[in-house]
Amino acid sequence: MASKGSEVFTNLGKNFISSYNNENNEVLVYRRGTSIPSKIELLANGKIALVNEDGSISWYDKANRSPVSQWYLITGNTEDGPSAQWKVF
Repeated sequence: MASKGSEVFTNLGKNFISSYNNENNEVLVYRRGTSIPSKIELLANGKIALVNEDGSISWYDKANRSPVSQWYLITGNTEDGPSAQWKVF
């Protein structure tokens, strides 16, 4: 759960994220990405960042209420040693 100003965000529910505005009693529902969110962070630029249970990160724009981008980290070994890359899906 996260809050900013009069808005409270929650990941209660299996398939969505919801926000509740205490000032106008408005409830907004955001379509969930590929994994269940475990941490919600509200950013000053009107974006919402979610860290998901599978380690991926989902970015939302509050205006359209659906994922703008989703990233996941790929790790492995190369001939130069361990490596990690962020991939967009």
